[in-house]
Amino acid sequence: MDSLERVEFVMELEREFGLDLGDRDVEALGSAPMLADVWRTLRRLQGAPVGEDDMPLAADPTWRRLARVVARCMAMPLDDVRWTDRPFGDRPQGGAGTA
Repeated sequence: MDSLERVEFVMELEREFGLDLGDRDVEALGSAPMLADVWRTLRRLQGAPVGEDDMPLAADPTWRRLARVVARCMAMPLDDVRWTDRPFGDRPQGGAGTA
């Protein structure tokens, strides 16, 4: 994820979840975080207990909202978003594509 994509993605997350992701949280995610890691960070910031190995369930409201943000940012179908995806990290050359 280049710096502009990263800023836009973080801003979308902050807007969607009404959170202020601090520099420490953003840096901890790295340049191409797996969506499960983003979900865990969001859940922690919402005050929910979450373990390092916890994975989102399809019906989890935080996961559904995160998936919508990713689908918007990546211009991909919502049904194609998976918790193992790394937004902007595995794109084919020359286009957005899916992760």
